[in-house]
Amino acid sequence: MLSAHTSVELPDNAAMVLFTAILRSASHKYDLSEIFMRALKALVVATSLVCITNNALAVDYCVGTALQLRNAIDSAEADGADSVIQLRTGTYSLVSDARYEPVGEFFLPAGKLTVRGGYNSDCSSYSNVGGATTINGSNNPTLEFITQTGDVSLVG
Repeated sequence: MLSAHTSVELPDNAAMVLFTAILRSASHKYDLSEIFMRALKALVVATSLVCITNNALAVDYCVGTALQLRNAIDSAEADGADSVIQLRTGTYSLVSDARYEPVGEFFLPAGKLTVRGGYNSDCSSYSNVGGATTINGSNNPTLEFITQTGDVSLVG
């Protein structure tokens, strides 16, 4: 719920935390554009704090392609909410590494992330039938979920 009278105090060391997060990203051998994008995501999260109340938010991402899966993971890193990535029935072939690592969890705990497969075409329902959704990789890409304060579940 948004409120015009909501205010959120950022810790005095918020800028240092953001800078530390950027340096931490740099230590993972990312290229400059990825470091910039991670810093931008952290800024979006910090700015969002001013606009939201303490009520928990939930965000659903309906996914049908490997690119949409990557974009949903990137969005879930920065949304500061409990997120559900809803994978439509099918096979998702990753051609490069994908990583979930919430950018602002040093000053805003990450929400819960659930990745669930077996959804129909509009993600209005899902089935727990085994093998309905698979994630494959060519050339051995990895799918990583890294969080200090959040919770990640892979279902279906």
